Amino acid sequence: MGIHSTLTETYTPPNHASALAHPTVIEEYINKERAGHHYTGPFSCSRLEQLIGPFRTSPL
Repeated sequence: MGIHSTLTETYTPPNHASALAHPTVIEEYINKERAGHHYTGPFSCSRLEQLIGPFRTSPL
């Protein structure tokens, strides 16, 4: 979207309080996405960095 810089470090902010308060909703969503082959993993942070390099996540 107009930003063309290379990431030099991984950034993974904590999840929102609502996600922590309602983990079943999050787990059901993730399971649905995995069943549809929209997600892969799970991966540890270090393993994902080995595969794709530094990355950023968005909190749930």
